[in-house]
Amino acid sequence: MTDSNLPPCGLYKTSQSIAGIPEDRLVYFHNHGDPGPGLYMPQQWIKNKAFFSQKGHVLDDVSQIDDALVPLPAEGFYTTQQRLDFGEGYFVESGVLVQIGYNGGAEPILFIPTWNEVGLDLPETGRKVSATIFKDLSLVKVRHNMQLQDATVH
Repeated sequence: MTDSNLPPCGLYKTSQSIAGIPEDRLVYFHNHGDPGPGLYMPQQWIKNKAFFSQKGHVLDDVSQIDDALVPLPAEGFYTTQQRLDFGEGYFVESGVLVQIGYNGGAEPILFIPTWNEVGLDLPETGRKVSATIFKDLSLVKVRHNMQLQDATVH
C-alpha cells in the first residue's frame, strides 16, 4: 500500500493488534506527517470528545492498515430520525439532539444534552449503545472552533 492509498485521517477502531496497540481500541489515524503515517491514542476527554496524544505510534508497515483499522462515524451531535427504544422504559424521541462520543474501547456512547436557563448542558455520563444506532441518526453540522482543533491531531 502506498501513502496515496492510505485511508483518510480520522477515528478508527483497531480490529487486531497494530503498532503495539491492542485490538478493540479507539485510535486516531493520521495518514501523513513526519516521519510517516501513525496511530494516536486518546489522552483525555473534554465534553465527551476525545483528544489524542501528540505522540503517536508510527507505522513501519502500512500493509496491515486495511485489516487492522475499522473506520468509525464521527463524534459529535446528531438528531434522532425516529424514536429510539432501549428497553426498561428508556427511550429517546424522534428529532432530539444527541451527542455521540466513544470510550477507549471504541464503543459509542450516547449523551443527551439538555437545554436549561443558561443554555445547552452536556451531561458527563452517557449510555453505551450499539454501532447500529448510526442508521437512526443524522449528523448535525456544527461550526468548529479552531482553538479547540489545535488541541488534537488533525
